[in-house]
Amino acid sequence: MVIKVDDLNARKCTAIRELLSDCIEEETSTWNAMETDGERVADHMQACMSCQEWHRQSTDMITMARSLPQFDVSERLTQNILSEVAAIDRARPQQLKWLVYAVVLTVFVATVLVIDAAESVWGIGSWIIGLATMIGVKLLIADSKAERQTV
Repeated sequence: MVIKVDDLNARKCTAIRELLSDCIEEETSTWNAMETDGERVADHMQACMSCQEWHRQSTDMITMARSLPQFDVSERLTQNILSEVAAIDRARPQQLKWLVYAVVLTVFVATVLVIDAAESVWGIGSWIIGLATMIGVKLLIADSKAERQTV
């Protein structure tokens, strides 16, 4: 099995980012403070611009999230929100059921229209064949009468 260099780098980056995530969650300011993998992380971070950018963005997002004000929400409001979410979840199967009905009805109507159109085309074709046959018979009869009159 051949492992590409890009795959190896991606695996390294994934492992480093997992270590950095743990570091960020524990509110450790730098990866150098990590006991076992600090040197490996530091070496990778110096060489990998992608991981540096990822770490910067992650740190910025977490800092911004922590700076947002915390609101105390009443239990009544929480229960109202949860009951509305439950009502929406109950309504989804009903909506799906109506969607299935609409699709089945549409397919049925389209099938009937196609069959009806095919029958109409077949009927028109039959009339044309019948008319052509009658005209042909009339011409044969007219030719035979003309021959008898000339003789």
